[in-house]
Amino acid sequence: MTHEDIDKLKARAISGDTDAQVRLGNRYLEGFTVEKDIEEAKKWYLLAGESGTADGYMALGLYYCDAATPPDYTKALEAYEKAADLGHVGAQLNAGRIYWMGQGVEQSYLRAGKWIKLAADAGHEQGLFLLGGMYAESLGVKQDYKLALKYYQQSADLGYVCAMFNLGNMYREAQGVKKDMSKATELYRAGSVHNHPPSLCNLGVSYMTGLGVEQDPKEGMRLFYEAAIRGYTVAQMNMAGNTAFGQGCRKNIPLAYAWATIASAVSQTARDFLENELGEITVAQKKRGEELIIKLNKLIAQADPSPFPFVNDGIA
Repeated sequence: MTHEDIDKLKARAISGDTDAQVRLGNRYLEGFTVEKDIEEAKKWYLLAGESGTADGYMALGLYYCDAATPPDYTKALEAYEKAADLGHVGAQLNAGRIYWMGQGVEQSYLRAGKWIKLAADAGHEQGLFLLGGMYAESLGVKQDYKLALKYYQQSADLGYVCAMFNLGNMYREAQGVKKDMSKATELYRAGSVHNHPPSLCNLGVSYMTGLGVEQDPKEGMRLFYEAAIRGYTVAQMNMAGNTAFGQGCRKNIPLAYAWATIASAVSQTARDFLENELGEITVAQKKRGEELIIKLNKLIAQADPSPFPFVNDGIA
């Protein structure tokens, strides 16, 4: 994917092109192809907002939500809804997310669903994914696995990895479809190509157990590691547990201690593991583990991130 030259983008923005102004604001907000500069992002978002167009209202929403300090979700939602009413799909998604999370407003899946459904109807992969999640988890709608499968599949067909992962879980758990570990593994593999940590981790489970693929513990551990260094706590605990007990790998208590300690920042399971399973490690093992923590944290900081989001809830 190619991106517009920054000088050409600036020239368009200066000439009054609202789309370019929004894109330029995004570049400065994210530090993409330019040095990150919140004030410069604000400048372009607010300038775009003066246009009264869908892109302009979207820019105001981005300003109040992402660039303002502190964020003003009430004003962001007002701007997003104006853009959404004018058919801006991104604004529909953002308005839906604000209601979904209850940011500055009363949390409401019903109101979130209104905007998300419009984005899904427009064929947006994230809108389809979120709508699938609503039907899968009964969020503001009656649970309907068949509809969840339908929307997840449509999103996955558009390349949205999060939908591939959730779809894989539905085949694994036989939710609205006959259990099919081969299909689940195929979907996890598709997600792993994009370094999506949950997909990497679940593909690792498939290899460790031989479900849906020929058993290969070495490959399973490799996949756990790839997910773990990308910050996925579940995979970090898989690394800790397997190295502590020598499952699929050589037993390594210092390494188990290191991974569990890293995971313990967000995981009660990891904290319990450190206390109950590794509470009596030797001084030498702990010292070596602390050295490994430093090395692993450096690798985590250097790892290429996945462009797709994932929930790092510490469940392991």
